[in-house]
Amino acid sequence: MLPGSAAPAAGSGMFVPTQTVGTVLCCICGVAMQPNPANMCARCIRARVDITEGVPRHAAVVYCPDCTSYLQPPRSWLRAGPESPELMQILLRRLNRPLARLRVSLSAAEFVFSEPHSKRLRLKLRLRREVFNAVVLEQTHPVEFTVHDRLCDACARAQSNPDQWVAVVQLRQHVPHRRTFLYLEQLLLKHGQASLALRVAAAPGGLDFFFGSRSHAARLVDFLATVAPVQTQTAKQLVSHDTKSNVYNYKHTFSVEICPICREDLIALSPQVSRDLGGLGPIVLCIKVTNAIALLDPLTLRVHHLEEKKYRVYNFKAALTSKQLVEYIVLDIEHESPEITIDGSRYQLAYAQVARVSDFGKNDTMFTVRTHLGHLLNPGDLALGYDLYGANLNDDDMDTAMMRHSLPEVILVKKSFAKRPRTRRWKLKRLPMEEDAVNKAKGELEKRADEYEEFLRDLEHNSDIRFQIDLYKDEDYRSEMASTIGDDVPTMPIEELIEDLSLGDDEEEDEGGEGNQHAVMIDQIMGDVVKDLVAGTVGGAANLIVGHPFDTIKVKLQSQPTPAPGQFPKYAGAVDAVKQTIATEGPRGLYKGMGAPLATVAAFNALLFTVRGQMEALLRSEPGQPLTVNQQVVAGAGAGVAVSFLACPTELIKCRLQAQSALAEAAAASGVALPKGPIDVAKHVVREAGMKGLFKGLVPTMGREVPGNAVMFGVYEGTKQYLAGGQDTSNLGRGSLILSGGLAGAVFWLSVYPTDVVKSVIQVDDYKKPRYSGSVDAFKKILAADGVKGLYKGFGPAMARSVPANAATFLAYEITRSALG
Repeated sequence: MLPGSAAPAAGSGMFVPTQTVGTVLCCICGVAMQPNPANMCARCIRARVDITEGVPRHAAVVYCPDCTSYLQPPRSWLRAGPESPELMQILLRRLNRPLARLRVSLSAAEFVFSEPHSKRLRLKLRLRREVFNAVVLEQTHPVEFTVHDRLCDACARAQSNPDQWVAVVQLRQHVPHRRTFLYLEQLLLKHGQASLALRVAAAPGGLDFFFGSRSHAARLVDFLATVAPVQTQTAKQLVSHDTKSNVYNYKHTFSVEICPICREDLIALSPQVSRDLGGLGPIVLCIKVTNAIALLDPLTLRVHHLEEKKYRVYNFKAALTSKQLVEYIVLDIEHESPEITIDGSRYQLAYAQVARVSDFGKNDTMFTVRTHLGHLLNPGDLALGYDLYGANLNDDDMDTAMMRHSLPEVILVKKSFAKRPRTRRWKLKRLPMEEDAVNKAKGELEKRADEYEEFLRDLEHNSDIRFQIDLYKDEDYRSEMASTIGDDVPTMPIEELIEDLSLGDDEEEDEGGEGNQHAVMIDQIMGDVVKDLVAGTVGGAANLIVGHPFDTIKVKLQSQPTPAPGQFPKYAGAVDAVKQTIATEGPRGLYKGMGAPLATVAAFNALLFTVRGQMEALLRSEPGQPLTVNQQVVAGAGAGVAVSFLACPTELIKCRLQAQSALAEAAAASGVALPKGPIDVAKHVVREAGMKGLFKGLVPTMGREVPGNAVMFGVYEGTKQYLAGGQDTSNLGRGSLILSGGLAGAVFWLSVYPTDVVKSVIQVDDYKKPRYSGSVDAFKKILAADGVKGLYKGFGPAMARSVPANAATFLAYEITRSALG
């Protein structure tokens, strides 16, 4: 069968034509190719057109080595990891202007591997541009960025004067050891919570973390509250006050006190506390400390989790701590019950006959005790426990428990192993920490070394603790060193160690591997814009739902015709307008014209909040720093200019729809049918006045949006700072946001309402026989006909709308933006 002829369809006897792809010859080289509008093959097009011409091949980027952040001109610094999407975004922003000028679009980008010490970052871009009668040409283009090291403002201040901190977190625990801080240190390193600290200093009873921003300190406090039972108090000290800009500079202090109960502590519960906890105790062991305290009755295997707030009510102390553990040898063991699992840990009740190791060769004192370690202990094993028989206790609750109950003479806590000199195949990372003179004393250094060694032994014995932190391979470990380790001593499973991380200060990348390539599409690059788009959309939707009925009544009052002498106006007031609207159009009449703003709410609010965000980035001296009220006014004005061009056609369609009922009688008399929806209104306007008719009233719209948004954002930020007591407003609640947003909306309409009246009457005016020649003429005629009151028609509904609508807008925006990060 010949190509292109018909083929019989299976089982039907019908013939179905087969499709073939035709080819033409290139008009330059004569090669057969698929047809395109240029009639040239891809090779010939590339030979004649270079879409990468003018796109830079070399650029520079500024990098702060102390905080691993990059300069985003003019003054913002953004943290970004090697070959990360954040770094890709920073680099591509440097190319936005030349690409836009050349009308070249970016379809994809990826990193090309470069040596870390070369101070070079290489990108491979895939560019697209339309050439030769709608032919789209794609080309790859390499760009090399030279990395220049320079300290950011915060790091430069910290190096010139380390005491230039803004917030400090004072972490304390009143216990005779530092086991808790060793564990928290590993958690902070694993989750990167201390990476933003300017410095960390050891202090008596704890650690001090110094930060250049209050928000960084607050983030550390929030993290500590999730991993430990803590109680936090805050204070601030005024450092300086600028009377001109009304800027207050404070030093903030967060005092974080950790509950003094630690793992393996023995606690004697008072009769009242024991009853409140369901008859637990009276002697209990602390087996786990997270954001709650897990208490175990070693004689009954009952467990109770006590939250920090509940603990502060009882406020009991440890009768004996891990420093007072005594070593015993197990002489005999008899299991009482089968092994059970509680909260992921195994326990088994048993009777054990034990003797103190220190008594060997001196006396034959033995103890028969009940223990929860029956699954671990065997005759001949060593165990650590609390000696209630010979302990000198100074605890009223323990004395009460001894008088009321028959307490065991020994409480075994954990299995012990012979302490032999040994090396480990693993090691831990440590925080760079400043030590004071007291901590550098010889006795204190030896004490800390012993505590650290005991902490390492705990990690080997307890897999639950090991699971929460990162362990690293020790490259200096040699297998022949393991010969000194006994068979019964637990060792670290090799699969739990992290292999590909060097702990040295001068970390080197693996030179043999290929660089990771991250293909980043344009929608990923514009992460901030997308977040503002989503948050602005949610805020705009909240504004429409809450405020559109008020807006409908406002426009009806503004646009109603001036009554003839001796006649009453169509609407006597706002309440009368609501009644007539519901009577004639039903409740849906209050939401008439909502389609136009709803269709553009995403673009409108995305533009408003995105331009405001970009203005804030330009005005902000360093990342994360709050803006002053004056800077927020400037940012709001810039956003107002941008949104005016989108607001004008939207407002025109909405106003003409909302004013239809007021113009219905005139339209009926002239036999003209009124438009039925937003699209119908737009078609009608374009038919009468062309595309420029949609921008009727642009001048008064800009006169409303620019000063209105400037005042609104200034009042919003000023109110938040007043309620927060400073520039840091990150901890304000929803009630404060609602109050700030409502007040900002009210001030918006107070400042620009006459301009909005002029805009409304111009936009509902007839195109063929206009009553007003311009904004000034409309202002004069309204003032001549109705006086000053005419400039405030519908002011009541507008003010009634502005407070709840703007409160809903800002609240929805802040919540959504915070959730998106």
